Amino acid sequence: MDKTDRRILDELLRNCRISYETLSRDLGITGNSVKRRIKKLTDD
Repeated sequence: MDKTDRRILDELLRNCRISYETLSRDLGITGNSVKRRIKKLTDD
């Protein structure tokens, strides 16, 4: 887990209904990257 994954988890803990688009804007990565990272985190 890297720094970006940790930030995604922190944001999801604050607001579990946050969209991929909002996360991608906040983190400066694409929506597909956010989706892929969340999928990997849930699979692990």
